[in-house]
Amino acid sequence: MKNIQIIFLTPLIITLHTSAMFHDFRLRSAAARNDTKTVMAHINHGIDINAQDEDTGNTALHEAAAKGHVEVTKMLLEHGAQVHIQNKDKCRPLHIAINSHKKNRTCIEIILKVELADHANQLCERLTELDTD
Repeated sequence: MKNIQIIFLTPLIITLHTSAMFHDFRLRSAAARNDTKTVMAHINHGIDINAQDEDTGNTALHEAAAKGHVEVTKMLLEHGAQVHIQNKDKCRPLHIAINSHKKNRTCIEIILKVELADHANQLCERLTELDTD
């Protein structure tokens, strides 16, 4: 009986995993197209905003940054997109935005401000830890 249960559960697990990968792909694709409506629908649906492509390691933020899509970049950051995630080439979204042929100064500045704020918060936390030691 246990073997039969495993056989029936395995396709379900694969289906769920494939479904999540499909939605992650659609979020990244929408970000690359500057499709704010679809990006927001995926965010509201609870799709992992920081999911990385299996081949490139890019997140939706990498894709938006590469194309210089300011509104999608803002939307992703406001909903928890992480600026420090590296793709398989060890590039963060900021690197992608700077090196893109679509260099968009506003997009670069938005990501840079978030990165700087994160670094400042980390430094403050470390200083607090040192004070308590």
